Amino acid sequence: LDVGCGSAEFASQLAASVPTAEYVGIDASPLALRRASERGRPGRYAAADAGALPFADCVFDAVISSFALEHFSEPKAALAEMARVVRPGGHVLILTLAYDRPLGTIPSIRFGVSRLPRRHPLNIAVYAARRGRFAARQAGKQLRFLVDRSYAPFELVGSPLVLEGTYEADMDAVHVVSGRAVLRTLEREGLEVVETSLPRGARGYWAPPFGFTVLARRTAASRSVAHASSRVPR
Repeated sequence: LDVGCGSAEFASQLAASVPTAEYVGIDASPLALRRASERGRPGRYAAADAGALPFADCVFDAVISSFALEHFSEPKAALAEMARVVRPGGHVLILTLAYDRPLGTIPSIRFGVSRLPRRHPLNIAVYAARRGRFAARQAGKQLRFLVDRSYAPFELVGSPLVLEGTYEADMDAVHVVSGRAVLRTLEREGLEVVETSLPRGARGYWAPPFGFTVLARRTAASRSVAHASSRVPR
């Protein structure tokens, strides 16, 4: 299962490397799925919400989500659903961008006054103030990670460009994704983190990579399965 598959580039790669694999892609964008079909991507596709997958429990050997988590309206629900639909012994692979570095990129933060030139002193001043607030907030977030094991935030981006029809690049996002929050959420859902590019120890809190991967394995019934309402597979 490819969650947030877009135009399903991964489907072709999977078919080339594992010809017997059955690929299923879901995305909230009918346009992306139409492009996947037009480009002849192998597999099956469905328009669906990542936070409410239209599949029964424990039906997939593997679930992947590549650079999509930061665009989901409910990232924690999406991670819980990935844990629910993967079978025991199966794997969940997340590739995403970590926006929580204090000095890192700020998704969808604009220069201040759109009617003024982009590098007008007023715009630069407003942008600097917003960037400063963001950096202070992210530094505080990393400090809380150190002292509170229950902390796993996904911060909403105010007025994201991607929802205003001005989306131009993957740098725009709906949520500020924290690598530490992804790991903790998967573990709470009954998955074991097998491998991650997120550094462990203090460095992992203060200098997380801009992009990171997490490979997790389901070793037992996830919390999502234990509490899920019945769903009809499609």
